[in-house]
Amino acid sequence: MIERLYKKYPRIIKGPDFWEFYMENPGYLSDDGVHPSWPEGLFAYRLEWAKRAVEEVYK
Repeated sequence: MIERLYKKYPRIIKGPDFWEFYMENPGYLSDDGVHPSWPEGLFAYRLEWAKRAVEEVYK
């Protein structure tokens, strides 16, 4: 379904690959292994979105 949305609305910005990011940086996850840790993991989460915005919006 998500891929269909990307096709139908090409202006949608694809988000960062957080699965890969957190697999490579597990220290940014909280003890539950699901949510970003505070504050480092949340900062890293926001930074990944900012990098994606720079790549996709501010080319």
